[in-house]
Amino acid sequence: MDPETKRFLGFILGQVYRIQQKMGGNICQASDATIYGLLNGFEGIIDEQFEVIGNISSEDVARIGVILDEYFTDPNKLKELKGYYEIEPRIQAFGIDRWKALRIMRWYFLNDSFINVFEKMKGSHSPTEFNSNFREIN
Repeated sequence: MDPETKRFLGFILGQVYRIQQKMGGNICQASDATIYGLLNGFEGIIDEQFEVIGNISSEDVARIGVILDEYFTDPNKLKELKGYYEIEPRIQAFGIDRWKALRIMRWYFLNDSFINVFEKMKGSHSPTEFNSNFREIN
């Protein structure tokens, strides 16, 4: 990304944080220093915020989708599925950690995809994150 675009996006993000801060409550998690850094083009602060957002590639989304689709399309496999821990080694083989897998799976869930697979993953054979409400966006 060119430096001008990066500074512009940092400025916009700083403005969003500033608006959230003015609204009160606990909407904005950014500190005054972070907001100031974004609004004034501090490259390190901008980079830090981009790292927080993370990067999920289309390839990683597709890889998780292929794994989930196996259970979605095969009622026998779905019936035998105990939970996330069962598919985690396959996910990790692609270099996808649990945090990223959870974010991808939550995106699929919010997109109304593989719902029956996610319902099957609730329980003791999955991390506690799978027993929470996937509808929560954060």
